[in-house]
Amino acid sequence: MNNIGRLSEFLEILDGAQSMDALAAATLTVIGHFQLSVVASGIIAGSTAATPERFHFARWRAGFLERYLKEDLQALDPIPRWARGSGSPATFSQIIRQL
Repeated sequence: MNNIGRLSEFLEILDGAQSMDALAAATLTVIGHFQLSVVASGIIAGSTAATPERFHFARWRAGFLERYLKEDLQALDPIPRWARGSGSPATFSQIIRQL
């Protein structure tokens, strides 16, 4: 993994996960490699996007996920909005640069 320099190059690894445990383990590897402070994966569209079960994996500050769900911030969050529109994940910094 030390030869991989772009976050997008990890997508194949994440896409290859066959279970939620495998996805979580691969995500933790990506977090460690890029020293990410905040990550989440889950459902961004459809009827289950509005339920508390929408997140498969999250690494957020204590209480943030609870507030995010309580205030239904997914509709306003630029990261899921970007993912729905573009079909690819991105970081907040990448979105700001492109805008």
